[in-house]
Amino acid sequence: MNRPFDEAKYKRLLDGLEITEIELSVLEESRRLDAEYYQRKFLKMEHVLSCLPNQSLGMLGSFLTGPFGSEFNVENYISDAIYRYVRGKDVKPFFLKDDDNVYIPEADFKRLSKYSLHLGDILVSVVGTLGNASIVTESTSSAIFSCKSTVFHSKAINPFYLIAYLNCSYGHSLLLRKTRGTVQAGINIEDLSSLLVFTPSNQLQINIEALIHSSFEKLKQSKALYAEAENLLLDELGLHDWQPSAEQIAVKTFQQSFLQTGRLDAEYYQPKYDELLKRLAALTNGNAWKLCSLGSMSDPLHYGSSTKLEYINQGVPFLRIADVNQYRFDPESLKYISPAAAASEASATVRTADMIISRSGTLGLAVVITPELSGSVFGSYFIRVRLNTSNLTPDYLALYMNAMVGRMQVEQANTGGIQTNLTIPVIESLQIAIPPISLQNLLVDKVNESFRTQDESKHLLNVAKRGVEMAIEQDEATAMEWMNAQT
Repeated sequence: MNRPFDEAKYKRLLDGLEITEIELSVLEESRRLDAEYYQRKFLKMEHVLSCLPNQSLGMLGSFLTGPFGSEFNVENYISDAIYRYVRGKDVKPFFLKDDDNVYIPEADFKRLSKYSLHLGDILVSVVGTLGNASIVTESTSSAIFSCKSTVFHSKAINPFYLIAYLNCSYGHSLLLRKTRGTVQAGINIEDLSSLLVFTPSNQLQINIEALIHSSFEKLKQSKALYAEAENLLLDELGLHDWQPSAEQIAVKTFQQSFLQTGRLDAEYYQPKYDELLKRLAALTNGNAWKLCSLGSMSDPLHYGSSTKLEYINQGVPFLRIADVNQYRFDPESLKYISPAAAASEASATVRTADMIISRSGTLGLAVVITPELSGSVFGSYFIRVRLNTSNLTPDYLALYMNAMVGRMQVEQANTGGIQTNLTIPVIESLQIAIPPISLQNLLVDKVNESFRTQDESKHLLNVAKRGVEMAIEQDEATAMEWMNAQT
């Protein structure tokens, strides 16, 4: 028996669901049938932009995809810091990450020169972590990029304005909307070309560019201040001008080698490692410095959580190596888990003044937990260190670990292809040279000054992003007045 259409019942059934009606012509144009592509938030953004000066990204410049993975073997990385290879994980919001660079031989750089980067180029991550956009600055010279990114060469828009647009809520959301695939998600050039871009007046673009330049200068100052702290530490350790021995041969008895260390690989016993420890021992012999193993100054160390946890929009931070930038966690890239999930991982939580050390990826990277991250859960690629002595501050320890004196000890533990991950016994055995608290505080003050300058750089980027959003949502005059008041 056919019943008449019950509109009220129909609306009740749809209550709470997000449903959008799309005309066939729109489907044919986008060639997308997945419902996520037509979420209301995306359609609303596109509608707002369509009422303003706009252009598709493909009409504003040209694209270049990275070389196929087979064109360069990552095993060919070299230590000579001349020709940089920009990986997908180096592409971060606004600027390329540069605290873990890798380099390639000159012959490979020349062979792949088609993929060399130039000032003002914009890299978009299109495989892996999708939608990050970085601009090439003058500090990135003699570099090529990988297949994990696509480069955009701007021709008809200020690239420094464009990088702010791509990182604001409108540009970034619409960029992620272009993602295709489920198993191996990615963004192709055709989809990038169709990305809608707000094209404001030249004056607004120039103002945004000035903010980006100022931010980058602050970032450089921050890095210089951190380098000053490292150099001052090395001066105090007598290591600033020290050149480690290039000698590859060491003569050790069985008693001096395997029975003490459990290691038989020759690389572990390179003379430079013995030289370093002898210098540290001499420094701490009969003066105010002390030399102690890390394990003797901390509670039992702990590995992070290896449980597969579901991420949610808000909740308890879950700390990953990918979220570390310039020795701190980037709050904008953090992932979150539910309080219930965090409670089940109580042994893998951190509190203020804990330090966690990366045991995979960038080995030995040390980060101190700040108050806002207290209670976070940390992943299995970290080891937690909780000091139990008042003679050593966690901030000094992190500086020490991230400097050459800490990195060399981590490097020794990872030689010979035996260690793929750092272990708790290795971390416990690291030798820490401990100066008087007054000197520790002096060094930490320099680090904190670096972090404050880094925060100022971040503030300017946030002003640039919000300025673009205000120009879209209100008008350019209001946006420029607000930006001037923030700087």
